Amino acid sequence: MAVERKKKEIRRKEIIECAVDLILSKQSRKLTLANIAGKMGVTEGSIYRHFKNKKEIMETLVRVLETNLIRSLTKVKRRKENPLKITETLLRSHLCSPKRQKEVAVVVSLIFSHLGDKPLQKRLITLVNSYIQNVEGIIREGQKAHVIREDIDAGAAASMLSGLIYGLTSLNYLMRLPKELLEHEERFWNIYLRGIQGGSVEKEGLQEVKS
Repeated sequence: MAVERKKKEIRRKEIIECAVDLILSKQSRKLTLANIAGKMGVTEGSIYRHFKNKKEIMETLVRVLETNLIRSLTKVKRRKENPLKITETLLRSHLCSPKRQKEVAVVVSLIFSHLGDKPLQKRLITLVNSYIQNVEGIIREGQKAHVIREDIDAGAAASMLSGLIYGLTSLNYLMRLPKELLEHEERFWNIYLRGIQGGSVEKEGLQEVKS
């Protein structure tokens, strides 16, 4: 029984991954159970054994995205590090991880390709806003620790960092930019750092971030 359940879980995961691939290949409007089955080389009936319809697939996909993105952010937040270092780690983890890039690219692609699906769009926007709020919490901790400038708007700083993460990673993944983000991540971080780093600890903080 447990083996059978495991097989079902694996197959459901494979179906979700196939849906993701179709979305990222700019065929999200053609995302049907028939197309998923065709891409997987199975019958449409086998898809129905795991999902009732496309809506259930989409709901499951968004739930997986919510879990993975917030979990990765929470994992970074739990580190016993300088909030400035946590902010840097967060940016780098998305720019350098193909898995994180893919997740973000799916979120962005779904938001713009499903403008007519208001419930889905609202849920995705809520996910992005939740992400920004979590980043804002990190920024505020940095302000309390005097490693991030106290005169900047924490919400704006969080939105800018999230914009870098969502914008750069989705562009890189969807448009296949000629150079990997990994080659430029240091420059991206340094530009952002100059804007948020606390002036009173500028030299000390920079050394700590680079250490």
